[in-house]
Amino acid sequence: MWSGLAKRYERISITLPSDLLNQLDEVSKSIGYKKRSKAIRDSINAFISDYESLRGEKGERAGTITFIYEHERPRISDLLTDIQHKFSSLVDATLHIHLNEARCLEVLAVRGESQKIRKLAEALMSLKGVQNLKATLI
Repeated sequence: MWSGLAKRYERISITLPSDLLNQLDEVSKSIGYKKRSKAIRDSINAFISDYESLRGEKGERAGTITFIYEHERPRISDLLTDIQHKFSSLVDATLHIHLNEARCLEVLAVRGESQKIRKLAEALMSLKGVQNLKATLI
């Protein structure tokens, strides 16, 4: 929200894989961003907004949790399976797609108390190698 006061900015340093930075630059350029910082700010805002919308849901819901993961990361498959078993009362079905030799797409069809679904999404999101997690509840 714009309050008429100048915002205070903080300078940070981040480390990104070069292919991810290249993708960010390509998308930023195609959108018309003149500064990389703007693209990163918008990305962070979208990340926070996605999380907050999931956090705000109440009651029984159904939906999907979609994410990509690095198949070759040590133990990732076992960890994903363990988490899904821990939350098995919420997971109705899964769809697994091999994107290439290194990456897989997973879609979980979920149903249950929204706060428990949020806990499932957070558990998955916390794993190294899990990327682009998106939860959609109706």
